[in-house]
Amino acid sequence: MQSKSLSSVTIIYGIGNLASKLISFVLVFVITFYLSKEEVGKYDIILTTLSLFIPIINLQLTDGILRWLLDNNEDLNKGKVLTNSLLIFFVNSLIFTIVYLIVIQFINEDYKFIIYILILVQSISPLLQIFLRGTGKNILFALVGVIYSFCYTGFTLVSLLILHYKVDGLLMANIFATIITIIFIVIYGKLFRYINLKYVEIKFIKEIIIYSLPIIPNAYSWWLYSSANRYIILYFLGLEFSGIWAISYKLPTIFTIFSGLFFMAWQEKSIREFENPSRDQYFSSVLKNFLSLSLGMILVIVASSKTILYFIVEKSFYSSWKYTSLLLMASFFQSLALFYGVGYLYAKETKKILYTTLVGSLASIVLGIILVPFIGLFGAAIASLLGFFIMFIMRLIQTRKYFTISFPINKSIYLISGILVCDILNYFESFYLQISNIVFALLIFYFANRKFIQIKVSLIKIKILNKYHDS
Repeated sequence: MQSKSLSSVTIIYGIGNLASKLISFVLVFVITFYLSKEEVGKYDIILTTLSLFIPIINLQLTDGILRWLLDNNEDLNKGKVLTNSLLIFFVNSLIFTIVYLIVIQFINEDYKFIIYILILVQSISPLLQIFLRGTGKNILFALVGVIYSFCYTGFTLVSLLILHYKVDGLLMANIFATIITIIFIVIYGKLFRYINLKYVEIKFIKEIIIYSLPIIPNAYSWWLYSSANRYIILYFLGLEFSGIWAISYKLPTIFTIFSGLFFMAWQEKSIREFENPSRDQYFSSVLKNFLSLSLGMILVIVASSKTILYFIVEKSFYSSWKYTSLLLMASFFQSLALFYGVGYLYAKETKKILYTTLVGSLASIVLGIILVPFIGLFGAAIASLLGFFIMFIMRLIQTRKYFTISFPINKSIYLISGILVCDILNYFESFYLQISNIVFALLIFYFANRKFIQIKVSLIKIKILNKYHDS
């Protein structure tokens, strides 16, 4: 019943988010036919730099909002959480605006105003979305992602194909799409009913800020993980290689979509199940299935990456397939670190989240500085992989005092070995070998997950039969 519940919540998020993420995923490759490698690199650097400001403005209140709403879902608590969180946001936005207006006087950038608006709308949007999750409006939450993606896609295509804008068009498409989703959340989430000055409570503001503050440096540590190597690449290799690196990250997005959907459900479910006597057995079972599905998915993506990119990107970006396997494994160890990180959240020891993330991110940066000048983008990929691996090992060791999870070592070894074989086969220039590689990967995926697949198929059949008999 626990697994069924977790799967159900994941599917709810998946229905809305999978379609939206796939739209955005495909759109990235369309962009490669209209922007040069330098322009793609600049757009990527702007978005990366922009994300640096978001935790400052919203104080990373998303985790605090979710935590308090899961503890108490009464209307009075909803009003208190939303009103006080928005008050914190607007005060920080005012401070940021003053500082930004001063600083931009000394910066030569073409998109100053556009970037300012985009920072603000993308700072408030996560707060409103997490409120939907915390209040149990999961379907509405999932629908928000679909609306954003369709709007962003439409505005982007108009900007590129009709107006012939470049980077500025993509930035404005982001702004318009985010504003539309914010309006949708406010109207259909009926947020105005929870906003009232009578809910303002200084004691609660202090509590949620104290809870969230240690997560801010953790957010920056994640930013360092995902972004610092971009600046290292820019410094040592230039914008052209930054563009290739930006596209290299896109195939791993297929995996991060899957893991992201899982963790949205897992974060809620794990907190609710933490006091359950059978918790460790349940957590071990979830980890086993998640690991098998994750590595199996990575295996298939690695085997098909060269073929996929040949058809969907402009030729100058084709070499990005070479870095896919390393970045996928980096994402895998990141997901394992997140899995074990729920122990810190439940115990409210968020400082340890910061510590482990900071150590891993610093290791990634140092390795990037050492390796990139000598082996280029491979150095950046290896640095990312080792950084996330270090963080995972630290969390694996530290969280043993919260729970005892059985780690499936044998299955991990043979699936990772399969990934290595598929990656090596990609370097052979043979169409038939590439097809064989994909078939080989699909077979391994099936045999590694056949019990899980068979159970889910059986459950679907039972549901269909029950509905047929009821009708």
